[in-house]
This record gives sequence, structure tokens and C-alpha cells, in this order.
Amino acid sequence: MRIPATRGECGRCGYRATRAAVRKHLSVCTQPIPEAKRAASRRLPDVPGLLIEVVGRPKAYWLFLAIAHDAKLSDVDALLRATWLECCDHLSEFAIGSTRHTSQPEPPPIFSSRPRAQSMHIEVGKLRLATGTAFEHRYDFGSTTVSDLSLVGPLPFAVPSKSAIVLAHNEAPGFACTACEAPAAWVCLECDGPDGEGFLCAACAESHECDEYLQRPIVNSPRMGICGYAGPGAG
Repeated sequence: MRIPATRGECGRCGYRATRAAVRKHLSVCTQPIPEAKRAASRRLPDVPGLLIEVVGRPKAYWLFLAIAHDAKLSDVDALLRATWLECCDHLSEFAIGSTRHTSQPEPPPIFSSRPRAQSMHIEVGKLRLATGTAFEHRYDFGSTTVSDLSLVGPLPFAVPSKSAIVLAHNEAPGFACTACEAPAAWVCLECDGPDGEGFLCAACAESHECDEYLQRPIVNSPRMGICGYAGPGAG
């Protein structure tokens, strides 16, 4: 489906703009991280951090993350799962160049020429990523959700040791019910297509001809309508 470009807001100072403008803003914004996001790391010292951009597919979904140098890839994976992916505890992996870091490494099949996957339990700073480095995160190897990540650069402020924090998130796109044009709340997996004809408001969802089991709630995530995903914390 095609979704118009979205805007988002800096979670520290409230600056609201397009993804490109927010990216530029976060590279220089020095407002402190809200105490609510620092609570879990209150006793840990501050360390240098990296600004990582995450773009979903469709691109209307995006995040900007503050990642401490000593945070692990598994911490980034956990944050992505909690923010917009987790539904059924699927496996996941990061693909950085020719190297894969998986949530559950397994030995390669016998006689396979594919390199063995590495663990996610490696500190991000030890990956020695260069500014502009692009890589992927894949969640669920059946109905896969792919997120495109890139290192924007070093953060202009220190972050709590071992932390992975969302600094900015796209605002939820709005969808209209294809039956009556009221604000949609559900998407029908059977009817959904490139033109978004499967969107339904609460009233039309009740009388929709397809099985209720095929309906999923509209959520602010690139995993909307996939598998059993119903939003953060619902998995």
C-alpha cells in the first residue's frame, strides 16, 4: 500500500517536522533525555552514543534511536520489537554487509557455503560502523518485516550506559474507511491491497463480509496487518 510521507516529533524538545528535518535536528539537539526514559539506567554512567535512523517498509514508518556505544545489538533488537514488531516471539537478525547477527544463532547446514551467523550479543561500538553505514533488521522469517537502518553519526550528548532509546517516532498515518470514508480502525487481511481497499471503520468492520479472524487493528507500525501483530505490548 502507498502511504503519504509522515511527520514526527523530537521526544526531548518537541520539534516537529518531516523525517529528513528531524534527522538534521537530532544531530545538533542537546536537550536532556526525559527522566522517564532514563529511569532504568539511572545508576549507570553516561557514555558516548550513536544516532541511528530506522525506516520501515513502507517508508512512512520511521524511528530515530540513541544507542550507547556499550549497548548490544540485542538491545536494539529488543527496542525494535517493543516499539513496532513483537507479536509471536519470532526469530530476528541484523544483516550488516555479509555478516548476519541473529537472535538465536545456529550452525549452518552441512555442505552449506553460507557463512555462519553471529550472535547479537556484541556491543554496537565494537562493530566500528562508519557514518552512513546501512544495514537491515529482519523480524520473523516467515512473514518477514524488514527495517532499514543507517548510522547518522555520533550523538551531540552522552546517553546512559548500555541504553537504547527512541528519540523520535513518526506520527501515525490516518486511513479512511473504504466503505464510508470515516476514520478507519481495522484492516482486513483478505481485502487489503496496494490501494488500501481493506480499511474499515469500527461500524463497517462489524458488518464486513470477510471472517472477523482476518481483521487486524490499525497500528503505527510497518508490521500492521501481518501475522498476529496488534500493537506494542499486545504480543
